[in-house]
Amino acid sequence: MKSRKPIHATIWPAVFALTGVWQVQATVTPYTADANTVYLLKFEDTPGSSSTASNSGGTGLLNWVTENGGNDWNDAPVTDVIDGSTSATGFGSAANLYPGSAQRGICLDVTGNGDFQDSDEGANADNASITTFAGTNNAFTFECIVQTSAANNAMGTHWDLFMADGDNGFRNFQFRINSGGEVKFDSIESGGTDSSGLNVTFGANEWYHVALTYTEDGVGGANYAVYWTPINNISTEAQLLGSWSGSPISTAKLSPFVIGNEARDSGGEVFRGLIDEVRISNVVRASTDMLFSFVDVEPDGMDDGWEIDNGLIVGVDDSAGDADSNGGADGLSNVLEYDNGTDPQDSDSDDDGVNDGNEFYGTLNVNFFNEPTDPNEPDSDGDGLTDGEEISGSENPVGPNDPTDPNLVDTDGDGWDDPIEFLYGKDANDYDDVPAVYELINADKRNGSFSLLNGAPSGAKASHWDTDPDGDVDNWTVWTELSTAENDSGREANGVGYMQNGNATRNMTTYVPKAGDILRLTWDRDYGGGPIVGQFVYYNGANYVALSLIDPAAKQETDSGVNGDLIYVVPSGSPAIGNPIGVGFSNNSGGWDGFDNVVFSVQDADSDGDGLSDFWENKYFGLNDENPIPSDLTAATGTGAPFTAGDNDGDGYDNLAEQEAGSDPTLASSNPGDLDSDGLADAWEETHFGSVGAYDGTDDPDHDFCTNELEETEGTHPNDATDWPDTDSDDLNDGWEERFAAASNKDGVIDAGELDILKGDAGQGGPGSADPDADGANNTAEMNAGSDPEDASWTPVMLKLAHRWSFNGDLTDSVGGSNAQILNDSAGDLGNSSTLGGSAVTLDGGTRATSDYVNLGSNLIGGKETPVTVELWVTQHSVQNWSRMFSFGNNTAENLFMSLTQGTDINTDRVEWKDAATTNGNDTNAPYTLDTQFHVVMTLVPAVNTAGDEFPLYSGTRVTWYSAPVGDDSGVFYAKGTFDTTNFVADLNDVANNLGRSFYGDNTANATYDEVRIYDGALTGSGVQTNGFTDSAGPDDVNPLADTADDDGLYDAWENHYFAGTGGQNGSSTTGDADAYN
Repeated sequence: MKSRKPIHATIWPAVFALTGVWQVQATVTPYTADANTVYLLKFEDTPGSSSTASNSGGTGLLNWVTENGGNDWNDAPVTDVIDGSTSATGFGSAANLYPGSAQRGICLDVTGNGDFQDSDEGANADNASITTFAGTNNAFTFECIVQTSAANNAMGTHWDLFMADGDNGFRNFQFRINSGGEVKFDSIESGGTDSSGLNVTFGANEWYHVALTYTEDGVGGANYAVYWTPINNISTEAQLLGSWSGSPISTAKLSPFVIGNEARDSGGEVFRGLIDEVRISNVVRASTDMLFSFVDVEPDGMDDGWEIDNGLIVGVDDSAGDADSNGGADGLSNVLEYDNGTDPQDSDSDDDGVNDGNEFYGTLNVNFFNEPTDPNEPDSDGDGLTDGEEISGSENPVGPNDPTDPNLVDTDGDGWDDPIEFLYGKDANDYDDVPAVYELINADKRNGSFSLLNGAPSGAKASHWDTDPDGDVDNWTVWTELSTAENDSGREANGVGYMQNGNATRNMTTYVPKAGDILRLTWDRDYGGGPIVGQFVYYNGANYVALSLIDPAAKQETDSGVNGDLIYVVPSGSPAIGNPIGVGFSNNSGGWDGFDNVVFSVQDADSDGDGLSDFWENKYFGLNDENPIPSDLTAATGTGAPFTAGDNDGDGYDNLAEQEAGSDPTLASSNPGDLDSDGLADAWEETHFGSVGAYDGTDDPDHDFCTNELEETEGTHPNDATDWPDTDSDDLNDGWEERFAAASNKDGVIDAGELDILKGDAGQGGPGSADPDADGANNTAEMNAGSDPEDASWTPVMLKLAHRWSFNGDLTDSVGGSNAQILNDSAGDLGNSSTLGGSAVTLDGGTRATSDYVNLGSNLIGGKETPVTVELWVTQHSVQNWSRMFSFGNNTAENLFMSLTQGTDINTDRVEWKDAATTNGNDTNAPYTLDTQFHVVMTLVPAVNTAGDEFPLYSGTRVTWYSAPVGDDSGVFYAKGTFDTTNFVADLNDVANNLGRSFYGDNTANATYDEVRIYDGALTGSGVQTNGFTDSAGPDDVNPLADTADDDGLYDAWENHYFAGTGGQNGSSTTGDADAYN
């Protein structure tokens, strides 16, 4: 079997031109000078010559040198360009412009003195105009044949073809292959005329014809064209790469003309290969007048040169003949052999076991629609199996003589190439029969992705491998047996491994190989650099040995852009047998080499035939050391005969089902329906969360007091706070009952009797109470409002004060115990920009870094599952850039704030909450008139408490705010603004709750704070939204929410404000109320 080769499309390269149409073949022969030839250079001079004769009779050309791309060109002519290097077949010798990595060029000797002087040598300089060789309309054609030493995707620098490019002041144009492998023309002097990079594909050490044509159009413009054609028998004319119109080349500009380099003191763009058959003409040559010709004197449809080369007779029409001297008639006439590039004297031109005619017509490929194969390529699909082997099925280990598709690398489309399936003993015609492999190294195991540094994922660069103190790349160790030193090698910041020249690294596993093991190593090489070697490494107890030292087949070298894929079968007697094995990489190319996504695998098996993988049984029922042995395979069985189906963990799923699903067969909570063992069915998680593992069974993403496990069990939606279970039909949320019932254990699980503690508003729900705190509000009302059914001080219409800072000469929190502090980033400035008076605290404001601010404490509202209200009285004295009234949160990525202005515009303001989402409202309160005290209120209502709203919120929080100048009779009864956000107060990490201070670099507020309060609860409903927030219950009210005078369910301060007393009103009565609402 042939070695495995890269995948490539089934194109017959000898007969299929770049234009995509079938073409006859042609004769490619050297030029002879004609009337339009100005220079014709063949480089057939005696090796060691310092000049080359022009076979056109024109001015001679000299070769010249620029040392290291930085010295003058004014040394003596060199003698190593004409060295007898072999040109394309039939073209004799070629010029070598890169001997020993030296910089060389073929330079026009304008003065004819046998020497060359570059452009800055004054009167002695060999400068000229294009008129030296151009004809009518300054037309010219430059042609040559070239052999590149690198492919187009590995150039590394510019490679010059024909240059009029001297030192500054003597630069006219450039014609070259740029560093990206594109053919490009630039007119330096006229500007704007360039080919913008013409894409071309070429391989290393192959010959091509290159041409540039130019002519002026007579109306101030010019026409350009570039041709690029492989040197073979395909084309009867040069192939156009690109053409364009632009500005003409300057005829006034004098410059040196150099082939294969630039004549600049700083030059270094030598053509790194061979050049031959240079022709410069004073006309625009047609594509049919360039090197390629078709001669057929009979005519019989075949080029005469080809007939001579292949033993046919010129002058006789033998196109219909079919008398291959080797193998006999193959079913293709001579003219068909000519058209298809096959050998008319060999019935099997590519020696693949299928004669040319059968390949051309697909006669034997009966299993695959008689599709033709390439008679010039023994392996049409490039998969490592010859066409004959695939058509006959001779290499198929599963079904002898069962053919595979010779035009498809992967016949059954299962992602495994045919010869690899054969190697593993699998059926390449069966999509479901794929190799079983066990990965010892991959992206998630032993750091095959280079993502781990010092045991954790990291985006940092590491300049050393593991065991070095400078940024260890986990699992990857310096391979000292191969590496001269660890010199700036490791992991780039983008997660790609890299090595400098002379470095090597290894990654060892615990696996001990056996004879016959199939080892496979793959890696990616899309990261720059030169060749890199990947190979297998074993540890013999003393050293880490490259297996390739014993068997060269155990390593592979790949260049940049070519991924590695090394497959190795461990032979009997290998020294690796019985020793731990791993993989290693080394770089000896001289540059930084990048590589990534390393995967090392070994074939898996089912040695006992129970349907379970040996490695799987080793992991769960054996030693879990990645070395399956017979004793590992006895504890469990799958479903394969003759075994009885095993279910070792008793979860109702047999071991085979657990293996196929990837669950743990020793853990009942891990099963094919719940792979992450979180108590939730994976399918349910996928439906509601889009993935498995986003949440577990104890989470409550919609914050409706019901865990995911409870919602799944009862069939409610885990992302909809208005949809909750009510299994006892009492109109109360089961999760809410479990959370707030005094006698509940509040563990999130509904235990027996816990739903009997609280009754709904109609008395449903068992022996419990409908109003356990006897506050006049039934449980349904308390649940809807978010108040506590076991706390009489907190009702749907009576909030509970949690924190109060009155700033009456001190910073005490008289309710919640979170005493405030005045802080400053600059310790030396603390206290210089604030004043604590007898009834308020004033901040002078200004630059954030040196200004005092008030910190109320931490964790004041974060974590709350029920509504929250923030109330304050504030006076802005001067406008400061983006100054905050308050800002609660942790950093710039997580904070809730109200700003007094946006920027410095007093007519603007903002309310914003930034966390998982960023939601804000603009310009709803402004202006906060300077030196005017404002009463400001914000309510934060979780989605679960909006079910009774006209537009309920399904998830997140409804934020509403109010503001009014103190003394305004309308007070803060009507909302100034509101927004819904997906953020939750329960998730807010309010490490710092500040007044006047921004988490950003904004200025600190210049403002006075009379009082700040935080309440549990939020009054809702347009008629009662602000019962407790009238100006009468102002910042100095001792008990703003008291209802002590008549205990009628109405705040005393509210009654005093509107009725000048408390005696005449009752919360349940409409008496004396003209609008009929109590």
